[in-house]
Amino acid sequence: MGGSVTLDQHPGDVPPCNIEAEESVLGAMLVAEPALKKVRVESGLTPRHFYLDKHSQIFEAISKVAERNGTADQLTVADALPEHKNLIFELAAKVPAAGNAMHYAKIVLLNAQLRAKLEGAQLIQEGVRERFDEEKSAALIREGIERATSDFTVDAERTSGAEILEALFDTFDRDTEGEVMELPWSELNECVLGGYRRKQMSVLAGWENMGKSWVLDQMLDGFDEQGFKTAIFATEMSQEERAARWL
Repeated sequence: MGGSVTLDQHPGDVPPCNIEAEESVLGAMLVAEPALKKVRVESGLTPRHFYLDKHSQIFEAISKVAERNGTADQLTVADALPEHKNLIFELAAKVPAAGNAMHYAKIVLLNAQLRAKLEGAQLIQEGVRERFDEEKSAALIREGIERATSDFTVDAERTSGAEILEALFDTFDRDTEGEVMELPWSELNECVLGGYRRKQMSVLAGWENMGKSWVLDQMLDGFDEQGFKTAIFATEMSQEERAARWL
């Protein structure tokens, strides 16, 4: 069952979601501490990614209990969220495979991203229809762009230079090379670079408006699809400008 969870196909006006995956990732977090830590630290999953409000509330409760106690289980989470006590125990009892927690989390994230793109596209269309009210039109289109690219920009945050350097030095100081990250373009992978490895650094240079940011975004998106956690430290453009470029 754990390996068969996929995107649900929903007819009509029902947005993309996978309730089974939402239940599975929550159940895994409730019964297995390794799954709890991995999802919290590595998946990027947040309460807003869940389609059902009750699942969002349970995920938030799990995170708060774990932050306070160092861990969380069905008993401590049920105490923190008594209104969903029965559901919490049901989730813990029927999780198919706790070891597949990251697989479930990725499905939840993917559906959330699809919903965001759908909502963004609808707002952009609404903004175009309001073209005779320039201010309203611009606001709707701007919000639509932000929604449609939320999977790319939603976790953006200001990070201090010290934090960036600490993470960079930590990467370089590790002894192991780590896994190979394949580039999005097969020709470069197979014939030239053979992918990226830990401790490798590249410089991408070019004149303005030559597509450097677009190339970088494609690389990061490709690495993310392979399961690697990616981040960008950018000073040249605002979050909104980067989102517009991505779209």
